[in-house]
Amino acid sequence: MISKTSSGGGYNHDGSCLAMYDNRLYTGYVIFDKFPSGTTEAEIEYDCGSRIGWENEYNEAGFLTYSSYSMRQTTKEIYKYDDEGNLINHHKL
Repeated sequence: MISKTSSGGGYNHDGSCLAMYDNRLYTGYVIFDKFPSGTTEAEIEYDCGSRIGWENEYNEAGFLTYSSYSMRQTTKEIYKYDDEGNLINHHKL
């Protein structure tokens, strides 16, 4: 089970909690929500316990509908897709 911790120095310099797995800083995707069918609705990427990377949202059919790239609390890019997974908007911040 992946957990967020604030004990033992478990905060980033920006004050956000670190993600831990098996008492180690977690690297990979964390699935935050699933549809009743079991398909992934939302996931966030972590690197060495910090939220660094992609945040993705999917519709119930499994198509990507939203994606953003962040470095900790700062969003760098946003991608929006239609219900069939076709890119409709992209911008860098």
